[in-house]
Amino acid sequence: MSVAFVAPTRFYEDDRSVEKANIERAWKETYGAPESVAVAISDEAMLLYGVSATPTFVFVDREGVVTAYLPYRMTEERLSSAIDQLLR
Repeated sequence: MSVAFVAPTRFYEDDRSVEKANIERAWKETYGAPESVAVAISDEAMLLYGVSATPTFVFVDREGVVTAYLPYRMTEERLSSAIDQLLR
């Protein structure tokens, strides 16, 4: 079993290098996410993935069905629980 993460977002600041550093820091500090998380940074990516806020969590099961759409921050425990439910 595996889990794939995609983190679409957009640039909120003019200095893109600062924004990329902020995104990387948030993923590591808030979620302890690995560096392998794909971060698509563009307005188009947010629209493509249906993101309405940063962060937005969308959980998709093995059949490709969206089981949850959560446009807010999650604790590590809640995120872990949601992933565990998908992997059952």
